[in-house]
Amino acid sequence: MHPMPSPLTRLLAGGLVCALLSGCAGHRDGPVAVEDSENYRGPVGAALAPVVDRTRTPLGASGTEAIAREIETTLVGARIFAAVIRLNGHDDGHDGAVLIAPTLLKASWQGGAGEVEIQVRASDTSTGAVTLDRRYVGACSACPFGAGAGTITGPLAVALKDLTSDLAARYGAH
Repeated sequence: MHPMPSPLTRLLAGGLVCALLSGCAGHRDGPVAVEDSENYRGPVGAALAPVVDRTRTPLGASGTEAIAREIETTLVGARIFAAVIRLNGHDDGHDGAVLIAPTLLKASWQGGAGEVEIQVRASDTSTGAVTLDRRYVGACSACPFGAGAGTITGPLAVALKDLTSDLAARYGAH
């Protein structure tokens, strides 16, 4: 038969449990809860819609996938948004405050020279208001740019530099 713990032991054990639970819930380096009446001032999440290919000679699924990966990598690296959520379809649900919808208008290359033109529309998902609608052109004369899933870092990187600058100006780099 086990002896009954003393009232002091029960009190200390209860206090320890409360301290542990409140310590986990309110860790100073963790997320901060925002009251309904407060305005959140940190970076927002962005959802990246699939790339729409409107070029004369479509790149195909592997080409648009490679471009989407490059856009995602660039946006994540720029640290403009709290998170970048890649969507599989245009109707996918998401928690992003901003929807970024890229459309590839031109992709040409010959030898080491290439040019990319991409239309990017960003909109506020809560209001539907368009916050950015611009064409970005990237060109270089000695850059790697291959068909399909090949390396696209050349002219696309040039175009994405201007895009990230515009998004940082609108949403603030953090």
